Amino acid sequence: MKQTDRLRRVAAAPAGAATAAAETARVLQERARLLARPSERDRTGETLSVLAFTLGGERYALETRHLREILRPTPVAPVPGLPEYVLGVTSLRGEILAVVDLRILLGLPAGPASDRARLIVLGDRFAEFAIVAEAIEEAAVIPVRDLTASSAALWGTGREVVRGITPQAWIVLDASALLSDRRLFFDPPHDLEPEDRR
Repeated sequence: MKQTDRLRRVAAAPAGAATAAAETARVLQERARLLARPSERDRTGETLSVLAFTLGGERYALETRHLREILRPTPVAPVPGLPEYVLGVTSLRGEILAVVDLRILLGLPAGPASDRARLIVLGDRFAEFAIVAEAIEEAAVIPVRDLTASSAALWGTGREVVRGITPQAWIVLDASALLSDRRLFFDPPHDLEPEDRR
């Protein structure tokens, strides 16, 4: 077929065919736009930067914005009269820091002693207390939408400090709740205060 014959046939095609093609293109463009738009669930986009660690043989995580530092275990001085989950106090650059065993608070079994154990120091503007971790695992970013409800994760006193569980079965602790939990704070005896406070 000659080029001129093709042009004649196109020109002779009903006007409705061009309109239908334009409408099809418009519908396909609209569909593509809708598919490319983030869903309501994705649009929040909120994520948590967390540090994963082992506790009682399971993986836990805390938001890194509440972490002040990570230390190798240091000598802990027991303090009479404190709850059993407060192991005692240690010195951090001349300041007294309570050391908390969350395994006891959360009702978890004690894990094996390991040279991978660390103290995770928590606080907002300054170090407030340290928790014992059996091992530091990894840093990660978790989409908040991926966290599932935690009501069945823990029983007893620990449920209120759990934010949720990741698809990898990490239990994400609510560091804000820990930092406002009055059970984890105490006034050290006067004779344990650092020299510069006397």
